[in-house]
Formats: sequence, structure tokens, C-alpha cells
Amino acid sequence: MPNDIEILKTQIDQLTKAIELLTKANSELREEVRRLKGQNSKNSSKPPSHNYKANKPTGKPGGGQVGHKGFQRKRLNSEFIQTCSLDCCPHCGSHGLEEVGNLQPHQILELVDSGIVIGDYVRLRYRCTDCRRKVSTPLPKGFSRSPYGPRFQAMIVTLTSELHLSKAQVTKLVKSLYQVHLSDGTVCSIEARVAAALHPVYDELLESGLASKDVKYIDETSWREQYRTQYAWVFATKDTVVFEILEGRSRKHRHLFLGVDFSAPCVTDRYCVYSDFLDNHQHCLAHILRNFHAFSESSGIPGIVGKALEKQLKAVFAVWHSFKAGRIDRKTLLSRMGYRRRQLYDWLMDGIYSFDNKRLHGFCSHLIQDFGKMWTFLRIDGMEPTNNLAERCLRPLVLWRKKSLGTKSARGSRFVSIMSSLTQTLRLRCGSLLDFVHQSLSNPDVVLPLPTS
Repeated sequence: MPNDIEILKTQIDQLTKAIELLTKANSELREEVRRLKGQNSKNSSKPPSHNYKANKPTGKPGGGQVGHKGFQRKRLNSEFIQTCSLDCCPHCGSHGLEEVGNLQPHQILELVDSGIVIGDYVRLRYRCTDCRRKVSTPLPKGFSRSPYGPRFQAMIVTLTSELHLSKAQVTKLVKSLYQVHLSDGTVCSIEARVAAALHPVYDELLESGLASKDVKYIDETSWREQYRTQYAWVFATKDTVVFEILEGRSRKHRHLFLGVDFSAPCVTDRYCVYSDFLDNHQHCLAHILRNFHAFSESSGIPGIVGKALEKQLKAVFAVWHSFKAGRIDRKTLLSRMGYRRRQLYDWLMDGIYSFDNKRLHGFCSHLIQDFGKMWTFLRIDGMEPTNNLAERCLRPLVLWRKKSLGTKSARGSRFVSIMSSLTQTLRLRCGSLLDFVHQSLSNPDVVLPLPTS
């Protein structure tokens, strides 16, 4: 029989070999992680959207660089020339006006049913014989100092915002369709002009959305602005969607977006920023179901508890879908939900008593503390148990972010916030972004279409 010392030596040798194997495996895994993290579009087949940009400026200013050839918009052949005149002095109302010349013709490109029309508007200058003040004729109603008409500008921002085309793609498309050469900077200027014109509509949309008593579905996602990570916040109701890009996703930024006194019924995920919502707050059950499914894939007690919790929560969704489809009434809904609620509570308590698994114990403890927030949708009419509405509204913005890699200025982020809000709101209200922007630029008093019943 071997003595105790020989047994210990054998065990030490075995442990030493095991440590060597684990150390080697750990080194290989670390190297693989380093290699995968270092992949980008230049050293692998990953697309440019996966490239990581450091949170620091490159030192180069934005726009055209020194030495690059400049681009100036050329005057095109006009199809007509229209003279703008005045009948009376806008200052004193006198009809005694004497013509003293004219300004340089203002060329405007505009879309019409047959394609594009280019015209020169000659603005005459007058001197009033009574008040002796010089006046210039304004452009026709609906036109601004921009060389592009309202419908043309509406088309440009629709292509860049709703359809997510890049500046280069927009300029190429316009040149192919209308033989008009635009620069990327011109597209950016049109976006800024439209954003400024639509900002009052956006402010009104934000104010009316927050003031309404409708259930709000709130979420946020990351955004990129000039080498910095920003966050796009969104709240959505049955007929209104509002985005705003802020510097962070803390409670302070939530207050900037929703206000300090926000108390409307809402649905969110379990992110800690929303933990101080006390009344009328619903946790998204779809997020919780995914957590249950993750535990169900484990072995041992966590797997057993996770499978049971997932089964009960899927039964909750089945009952809810039956109610939404009209197969059961509200009394039956509450009766069946009461049984599922008790079952979920019992299994969560079993998870709390699983002290050997800290992750399961902590997760179930947090759910028990906010257990009432899983069932708010049962007492508030019109509230859904998931945050799917906000996530569906965020999806186009995420696709825009992946394609554009974010924005390069606060002006660009403001354009994204305004146009995303109007696009999603008009989608819910069965409206057209192109028509609405056209009408807004032509008539500043235009309002959003009413929600469809």
C-alpha cells in the first residue's frame, strides 16, 4: 500500500498538469478574444459599421480640407423668368413707388409633376416717394432664400431620413434623375434648413405627447456623435413618437427628456434609471421572459427553476393574447392571471432560496421586490405587458446608425431627432413625410394630421 506521502505527490503532479493545461487554454482564449476584438473592415470581412472609433477627435476640422478643390453651385439654364413687383410700400402703405433697379435674379429649382423646373425670379427695388425708404420685392409665397423649392427640399430630407440614403447616394440619384449636380454640403444645408423649419412642430409634438394621458413606452439606444457615445431616447404612444439624442442615459438625462415630474403610465425595461417610477409603471415581460429562458439553459436547480418560470410566463402571454383576440372577457382574464401570478411568485421564492447560485438568487430577489410592476397592465386599460412599441420605433433608428455610423455634429443629431420623430409619428397616423415637409415649408402654420381611428 502506498503511504500518504506518495498519494499526495501523485495528487500534486495531477494538479500541476491540470494547472498547466488550464493556463495554456486560458492563454489561447485570451489571444482569441484579443484577435476578435481587433477585427475591423480593414483586416477582416466585417463591414465598416463594426469599426470602433475612439472617443477622441482626430485633430482635423470638419468639412472640406486644406488643398481640396472647392465646389460652387453653377447657375443653370432657366425655363422661365418671373418679375416680382410691389403695389404699395410695406412701411407706410403708399402707392407712390418708383423703381430704382433690381437685385440679382434668384434661381429656384423645384419639383413638379413632369419632373423638375428651373426659374429665375427678378426682385425689383423701389423707393417710396412718401417715406423715402428703399424696399425690395419679396419672393413669392412658399419660397425662401434657398435656391431649392419646398418640394425639392422635402424630397432630399425624405431620402436621407426616412429611406436612410447617404449624402453621396442622394447626390448621385438627383444627378441621374434630373441632371442637377448637388454637393454633400448642399444636402447638409438643406437638412439644417428643414430641421430649423420643423423645430416648432417637434417642440409641439414633444409637449403634447408628454401632456397626454396615453400609456408611454420608453426606451433608449446608443448613438454616435463626433467620436462620442450618445444615447437616443424615445417615448411612444398609440399615435405619437418622440426621439431626442442626449449625452447619456442616466436619471439626469431622463429628467431632461421626460421632465422631473413625469408620472404618466409607462412601460419600460428593468434598467435602474426607471426604478423610481412608483405608480402605473409596468416592467416589460418580454425582457423578463428572455431572462427566464437564459436560466432554463443552465443545469441543476437554476435550470429547473428557469424552465418553470419560463413556462408560467408563456402561459401569461397565452392568456393575454386570448383576451386581445376577444376569446375571453376581462373577468376571465383576471381570474386566470391570478392563478399564473401565484405560480410565478412561488417559483420566484424557490429561486430566492437557491443560495448556492448567487445569480439566480439576486435575480429572483429583485423581481420579488418589484413583483407588482409585472402586473400593472391588468389594471390600466390600453397598456401592453411589453415594450415592443418603443423597440419597433427604435429599429429604423438603429438601422440608420449602422449605415451612417452616427452624426458629426449637434446639428446633425438634432436633424435625426426631429425627422425620426416625424417619420414614426406620421407612420402611426397614416401620413406621408414627403407631403408633410412640403406643406410645412410652404405654409409654416401646417399641423400634423390627426390620428386615425
